[in-house]
Formats: sequence, C-alpha cells, structure tokens
Amino acid sequence: NMCKRAGQRAGGGAMDARRDCRAAVVRRGAVPDMRRKGDCGENAMAESFFGTLEQEWVKQSREGSGLAEARAAVIDYIVPFYNHERRHSTLGQKSPVVFERYWKAANQQTKAA
Repeated sequence: NMCKRAGQRAGGGAMDARRDCRAAVVRRGAVPDMRRKGDCGENAMAESFFGTLEQEWVKQSREGSGLAEARAAVIDYIVPFYNHERRHSTLGQKSPVVFERYWKAANQQTKAA
C-alpha cells in the first residue's frame, strides 16, 4: 500500500504521513479522496448494502465454498432477490426495480406536463 509506505518513511507523525500519502496518490495521477475524518456520507449506501449482504447471505452460506461458488451465490442474491424482490425501507417498502418503474413513470408525467 503506497500510503502505508509513505507513512512509515515520514517519521513525523500523522500529519506528515497524510501529506506524503496524498502526494504519492497525486504523483500516480489519481484524485485523492476529499473526505474528512468522520464524514461517512459518501460510503453509507455501500456500507448498508454490504451489511445487509452479510446478514442475509454470508451467515447462511456454507463455509469452505470456493471463490467461484461464492461469486455465483452473491450474484444470485443481488440480481433476482435484492433488486427484484427484497423491499427496501428507504424506497417506501418497494424493491429497487419497482421503485425505478414508479420513478420513471413519475418523471415522464412531469416532462409531459
């Protein structure tokens, strides 16, 4: 990890390590993350999804399954169940597919008006 190496070389504490890490990221042509400590807003949706995936699928799956089997099981969870059947409280107890249909219909009506 380039940031970990930069921090180990810095020797001047956390502020130097962050500055060195940011410089290493920029040198490689990447855009540094602009979040501040404690700002979890950008990641909240992903954290929620992976928490749900872990509760509903991982704990029920068989231990020792191979990578290909695990990958196929996750896809089977996401595509038919999570997107089409599972109701989401943030979507008014609709599945993402049903919510998207409602959203598109509402936007088409708004454009037509």
